[in-house]
Amino acid sequence: MNDVTFEDFFEGDTGTPSKIDSLPNLTLEEEKLYRKVRSNNYRLEREKIPNDHVIKILSKKQ
Repeated sequence: MNDVTFEDFFEGDTGTPSKIDSLPNLTLEEEKLYRKVRSNNYRLEREKIPNDHVIKILSKKQ
């Protein structure tokens, strides 16, 4: 997920703190967002991101 998508759909939710320090297969942009989400204990449920938005973003990556 990129930061723009997170900011567009984030509603201030928090959750259980993660014990995972890093995820080795993330891009630099994704790693930066992961650190932000983890350090603030933010949560964004995938169900809150409309399918048409996902399709639009994924079609740009091809």
